[in-house]
Amino acid sequence: MLENLDIVPAQTTFSKGDNLKLKCSGQGNPDLTLTLTAKGTTENLTTGLTHTFTLDCMDTGVYVCSGENSQGTNRTEINIGVGCRQQLSPLFNSKPQVDAVIRETVKFGIDIYGFPEPSTLTLLKAEDDTNLTPSSRHSVEYTAGVMPFGAVNVAIFDVVEADYTYYTLAVDNDVENALIYPFYMNQADSSAHVESVVNKEDFCNTSSIVIGVIAVVIIASLIVAIIFLLKKIRDVEPKCLTSGDLGLCGPYNCGPGQHGENLRNPATNYANVDMSSAKGNTPKKKVTKQAYQNVETK
Repeated sequence: MLENLDIVPAQTTFSKGDNLKLKCSGQGNPDLTLTLTAKGTTENLTTGLTHTFTLDCMDTGVYVCSGENSQGTNRTEINIGVGCRQQLSPLFNSKPQVDAVIRETVKFGIDIYGFPEPSTLTLLKAEDDTNLTPSSRHSVEYTAGVMPFGAVNVAIFDVVEADYTYYTLAVDNDVENALIYPFYMNQADSSAHVESVVNKEDFCNTSSIVIGVIAVVIIASLIVAIIFLLKKIRDVEPKCLTSGDLGLCGPYNCGPGQHGENLRNPATNYANVDMSSAKGNTPKKKVTKQAYQNVETK
């Protein structure tokens, strides 16, 4: 039985630089094996039951206390939030220039982290600080990931000449200063854009042709191999001597209806042979004829 599995503290929101002591405890019969991990990982945070650390922004997340014995496994979770302003993710490859084709839609996003989640997202035209966020042609949305990570996605619809300018994207979660991300929208050559699309289609078509040719070659190779195998099988089968000299099949008789009794009575088999095939003056025919006569006289 597992019971009273717990993780402390009761407080779940902290400030950067705070000291936190996480303690995993529980009771069970037989005794429990306890582990304390960050959710999504299997590495135990501590060799004991208590983990103490000084909090940073990346420490925001879910922590799991697990207990296991022969009766089963149980777990409890706690969400820890470390207040930090929104910042660009360390893995984000910043590209301050966005290429857009006139009369089309351009979309891009930035990866961020911080706690709590953004409360305000603002897209400004840098030249006059015009707020574009409520515009029907502009969209700015936040998508949450694994805490404390997320993404801000921007879309500008039906691009016009006036859209090619400098912008500022502000992401604020009311902790310290807002994240400011400047970028420039550049006019892309529509013909180059079309050529890029065509090239992708040509690549796909070429790939399909190559795959088809390979398939045909493989099938043809299999057919040739099967034909060769069948020929080899025919070559090793017993062959009947069908010439006018003997008309026999070696020690066996390959003619229809000549298995069975004739094989058990060779004399009868030889006697039934058309002796006209053994007539003549060649040495081979004389020997053959004498062999038939010897069998008949026995």
